Amino acid sequence: MNTTPTPLDDARALIGHKVRSFDFAGSWDFPDPRDTSDDPAPTHITGRDLTGERACYCEGVVEDIVDLEGCPRYAIRVTRKVFGGKETDRRLGTLVFPPINGTPNSCDGVQNGVELVAPEAAETAKPTQHGDHTAKITQTNGNTRNGIKGSRLSIWREDGSLVDRFTVPVRHALGYCQKHPSGRYAKRLRDAVARAQSLPTPGAAPTSEGA
Repeated sequence: MNTTPTPLDDARALIGHKVRSFDFAGSWDFPDPRDTSDDPAPTHITGRDLTGERACYCEGVVEDIVDLEGCPRYAIRVTRKVFGGKETDRRLGTLVFPPINGTPNSCDGVQNGVELVAPEAAETAKPTQHGDHTAKITQTNGNTRNGIKGSRLSIWREDGSLVDRFTVPVRHALGYCQKHPSGRYAKRLRDAVARAQSLPTPGAAPTSEGA
């Protein structure tokens, strides 16, 4: 039995995660305009610049995989848009539908214009500050695609290291914890935030799920 993930499997694994979708993700060789000789040397240009005038991309959370115009596509809710290296509010809050990575294109290659931005999807992301250290909480609501039952909370230190991750058996776990501050999930959340706001203990491992 072949268990190798397909492009569609890989695409579905991104549902609920923050990604970056490049407008022009290919690569090309153009004559270098700075070379004034009769046979100018080529300069290699890619469409994946993050800064400068060639930077054109959007960031957002993958909400679903849909079939449009005969191919599977990401449905990405845009939270940030950069065009020509400049931030713009164009398309903010709307859905964009780039083809999933691995889709054959007209240039005898495959689409590869979407990449993961953050290690955890952030349907809700709330930083909390204490002294000089910030804790970040991210919440991922479950669906049939990601297999989460209820919603999952992840608590991170400001350096991006994971402190704790656990599942709450209801959607919108942050709101649930706020309504039930004496419950075990709210207590675990407060404990994780306190640890995230303190310096990590050398060699300490993050807590996860059933721990």
